[in-house]
Amino acid sequence: RSVAPWAAGAALAALALAGAWFLHERTRVAAAGAGPGAAEKSVAVLAFADLSEKHDQEYFSDGLAEELLDTLAQIPELRVAARTSSFYFKQHPATVAEIARTLGVAHVLEGSVRKAGASVRVSVQLIRADDGFDVWARTFDTDVKDVFRVQHEIATAVAGALQARLQPPAHPAGQTTTSPEAHDEYLIGLRFSNQATLDGFRRAAAAYRRAIGLDRGYAAAYAGLAYAEANIADLTKDVPTYESARAQADEALRLDPASVVALSVRGYVRIAIGHDWAGSTADFERATALDPASPMVQRDYGFLLACLGRVQEAVALARRSVAGDPLSDDGWSHLGLFLAHAGDYAAARTALERGLTVHPESDSTRYQLAIVDLLEGHADQALALAPAFVGDVGRLLVTAMAQHDLGHEAESRVAIDRLLADHGQDGAYDIATMFAWRGDRERALEWLERAYRQRDSSIVLAKVDPLLRPLRREARFGAVLANLGLAS
Repeated sequence: RSVAPWAAGAALAALALAGAWFLHERTRVAAAGAGPGAAEKSVAVLAFADLSEKHDQEYFSDGLAEELLDTLAQIPELRVAARTSSFYFKQHPATVAEIARTLGVAHVLEGSVRKAGASVRVSVQLIRADDGFDVWARTFDTDVKDVFRVQHEIATAVAGALQARLQPPAHPAGQTTTSPEAHDEYLIGLRFSNQATLDGFRRAAAAYRRAIGLDRGYAAAYAGLAYAEANIADLTKDVPTYESARAQADEALRLDPASVVALSVRGYVRIAIGHDWAGSTADFERATALDPASPMVQRDYGFLLACLGRVQEAVALARRSVAGDPLSDDGWSHLGLFLAHAGDYAAARTALERGLTVHPESDSTRYQLAIVDLLEGHADQALALAPAFVGDVGRLLVTAMAQHDLGHEAESRVAIDRLLADHGQDGAYDIATMFAWRGDRERALEWLERAYRQRDSSIVLAKVDPLLRPLRREARFGAVLANLGLAS
């Protein structure tokens, strides 16, 4: 399939930019204590190709590759590129050498899956990036009931080829399932969850529920459901869905106390609606102990630390997160957010622009970049970003603030009226920040107090949000922080 020259050029530019950043970060992290030979024992697991006759088993081939990646990532001496970055190349084809250079790995694992009924053929090859030769290759013909055995054989062989030792399974039996049907639904859940859209998370939640209905002891399905529901709640500001996500995470951890996904979800939900800072800290410390290299845990733990005012520590964790997952838009958005909170606007801009180069469609990254523009006094640049927003909330917020700064009060008022009419129930905190930026302290405090009453999850950033700086000496602002447990 042909690709327009400008699109190919943009993709290569994105890879070069992310690769350069990764190499810088890898060098910096290595200087902080990474051992010699770490780069040699490194691998990226690419999405497996679906070679089924109807090409309708992509969720299955992707899922097998992702589970294999998770297994290899449990090997302490082996560095495995994060899923977001390695699967990026499914939509942005590149050579093995380019992939390895971008992700900073010495090897790439490619594979394909041909599924027909209950029969599965899995072909895999481990390629050395510097010369392009196979280190190891094999084809497995098996039944869907034996997929876990095949995954373990592949992981063992890859580990052996890289002179690493696959550890005995750390998870109890409940992490996996003996039901091929439940596993199939779980892989469908993974597929939809990785789309990272509201519709995708809703479809993922439905698939995980079907998996649980087929196997009530399937811990990974509960963890997946918790992750999907937490994201649904984030996108809809629906408090009961947060509470359900917390319950699913609890059940996942009852079945598998070592579930890093469940710990990270519960750690986030504990602060999002419960403001349980101690409980969240305990969850993230446990998750970090289990998987210290996880970019997801580093990013989310950094969010907790930023909320508590420990912004420099949050920045350090976010830098490690993007070093391990350089093609993640969430990683870049969080790094830019924390750097802006730390007052380092130039570094924040660099991180956010890199994020938009890799994922031009990311509203969260675009919004953070517009805020940096406003903080630096470039309202015209912020306003220029507004038309590119996919959703209307970010566009309206940026328009209301930037037009005010430019002295265009009528245009600002139009955006405000739309915000109040359409998002008063799900955007109270954002509306508070907008009024604070405009200098309307009374209305900003009213909306901030409303955000607290509505249990708007975004309010946990109130202590460090630079947009709320005009409110920090107000007694009512101090009262909100006290209610959140953030007064100290």
